[in-house]
Amino acid sequence: MRFYSARTGGILAFVLLCLLQPFDSISAQSEHDTLTFDTERPLAETFTLYSEDPAIPRMRGNRYANGGAVIFHEGQYHLFSNVFNNWPGATQTFYYTSPDGITWTRAQEEPLFTIDDVPLAGTGALVLSGFVEDDGTWVLYYHTFTSNSVSGVIGRITADAPAGDWVFDETPVLSPGSEGEWDDGQVMRVNVIPTEDGYVMYYAGVGEDGSRIGMARSDDGITWEKHDDPTTTDAPYAESDPIMLPTEDWEQGTLGRPEVVRTDDGWVMLYEGGTRGSRTGMAISEDGITFYRYAQNPIFTTDNMVNRSLFFQGAFYHQDDQYYYLIEAGGGSGTDIFLFTIEGAIAPIFETSGTNEDASTGITIADRNNIGNGADLWVQFTTDAIDQEVRLFVIKAGQDFTLASAMDNPNYMNIVPSSASVATMLSAEVLDSDGDAIQEGIAYALVVLDVEAENLSEPSNTVTLQNEGVVYTVVTGLPAATGGLDIDADGNLYFADFGEQNVTIGNTVYRITPQGDYEVFFESDDLASGTGNTFDADGNFYQSGYGSGTVLRVSPEGVVDVITEDLSGPVGVVINDEGILYVNTCNDSSIARITPDGEVTLFARSRFLSCPNGLTQDENGNLYVANFRGSSIAQVTPDGEVSRIAQLPGSNGSHALYHNGILYAVSRGTHQVFTVTLDGEVELLAGTGERGNQDGALLEATFTLPNALAISPDGRVIYINEVVAETDGTNYPSVVRAIVLPRSE
Repeated sequence: MRFYSARTGGILAFVLLCLLQPFDSISAQSEHDTLTFDTERPLAETFTLYSEDPAIPRMRGNRYANGGAVIFHEGQYHLFSNVFNNWPGATQTFYYTSPDGITWTRAQEEPLFTIDDVPLAGTGALVLSGFVEDDGTWVLYYHTFTSNSVSGVIGRITADAPAGDWVFDETPVLSPGSEGEWDDGQVMRVNVIPTEDGYVMYYAGVGEDGSRIGMARSDDGITWEKHDDPTTTDAPYAESDPIMLPTEDWEQGTLGRPEVVRTDDGWVMLYEGGTRGSRTGMAISEDGITFYRYAQNPIFTTDNMVNRSLFFQGAFYHQDDQYYYLIEAGGGSGTDIFLFTIEGAIAPIFETSGTNEDASTGITIADRNNIGNGADLWVQFTTDAIDQEVRLFVIKAGQDFTLASAMDNPNYMNIVPSSASVATMLSAEVLDSDGDAIQEGIAYALVVLDVEAENLSEPSNTVTLQNEGVVYTVVTGLPAATGGLDIDADGNLYFADFGEQNVTIGNTVYRITPQGDYEVFFESDDLASGTGNTFDADGNFYQSGYGSGTVLRVSPEGVVDVITEDLSGPVGVVINDEGILYVNTCNDSSIARITPDGEVTLFARSRFLSCPNGLTQDENGNLYVANFRGSSIAQVTPDGEVSRIAQLPGSNGSHALYHNGILYAVSRGTHQVFTVTLDGEVELLAGTGERGNQDGALLEATFTLPNALAISPDGRVIYINEVVAETDGTNYPSVVRAIVLPRSE
């Protein structure tokens, strides 16, 4: 996915010493160590935006501009920039020059090459690294891609001069590992550095557990050997090993986009953490293998960017004691390239945070269900026991539970963490350490046993299970504005981007897993201001676009079709068992009816419809409309008769959801969620009315401009999207929250 993460003379002498010895003599970082560095310079503030104007604006006819690869040669900077109009989509590479690394000029009007010139299979190719050999040969490295999840490889191109002609190697220089290996899905985001005795490559390897940062070595730049720790002989590390695994909370279990330069500070890396994009950390190594993370990571977030834009790493380069960072930034409407710089030395102070003697740290448990057994408990912690057996014991609060008793106790839940950060629900079958059923009304804590190390953690916080409603956060900082929200049979949420105000057009829909990971589900030029969405019985997904006037259909195979393109501000969408779509049209306060063959007719218009927004239906074919203006709820019969059944507080409503005889409706203006009976009785469900994103009990939680609703397949959890509270009234970025309903006795 575009999203599925020592400047002293003594250090310089150490780096030079390392470069003079073969890499095989340098030991790799242990995947269980946590290594950090600090600096007297606050890097998040020291990396400064050179100008709010793009260093390289997007090209006419192409929505996205990517930094690509920068080469400094004979006093001049050379940039090989990638442009494309869709993601994933066909790419072109253009050539720019600069006298100072800051002011860039396109050297020729035509691209150096396009995806049609690339012999390796792929929809597109991103050039990301390059250098000039001693004999004057220009070398570029790129990775191919087909989609966000289809295998990609790394290739090589050469030329006698930067303007070409460029010759592509016919075979990849690096490919994914065998099935079951940590990088069996894709190798990408290549960065190659020549050394005195060969070449070093850094890359992102993608597998079942996400993305990690790998390294490979080569004598000639063509034949590469991946870094391999001989002590790891089982999959996923049988063939090779990553050099960096995710260990920090902000990295959210995945690392990618390594950009490395070699300076007097050491091997300085910028990398992306997490599946959610737009967060960059720094790490520095003295030997090119063992990297120390900056203690104050991440150093870049959307707060650093112009208009809080999304960003994607571009080109990182260093010359004459200055770091340069060309970043691709923008949103769904397009991206430009902006320049950040750091002058002078970073001067890292290396330190080891130390390994914890316990199996895990920072254990938190919470009551996130209302089933009345172990499945109510959610646990989060960090652990050193990656890919090793870990046992979770639920103990009664205050119980003296020792390592000796844990080793022989059969009452536990077994997991094998794939990353340092663990967040999971317990199973319904788990018993407490005494062998008793977990039940409501009893206070529990949780301890974690690292079986191999025979280490037992300290107890977590205590929780008493209760059959009470609760609100918790599923994902925060989603790079989208709140549009529609729906859910599939597997519990994945589909979040339509309405578009950041005055910044992006909103042509993307994200898919969010129950664990809070997200990726782009689809993106379309035929969509603007994504709003309501729904699934039909065959798994087709329907999405309306308020700004584009369209309704799109996405097949289970991912084929996108335009159903209609002439509606006046379409918002809420539902579909009945006969395949008939009903669509709220806000701009003319009506409801459209669309047959399976695409015929559009007026279904209802009434004084009780005022910018109809949310739309839901009951089992009898009645529609229920949440009006944006006036916050009223209207019912529309199958014959098109409209009546008002309820009035919510506030002047701005949003969406509504029907389930088991009850309507759940949002008052966007008062930051609250209500239940509404079909007789019109309104009762507050959740929210204090204060602006915020605070989790907790239903009437203690806070929301900020809540918008759309979806309900889990089992009817126990309502999901709602809203805005991050600190956005001062804008609609971006977003949060998805879960409202766990009390169990009916």
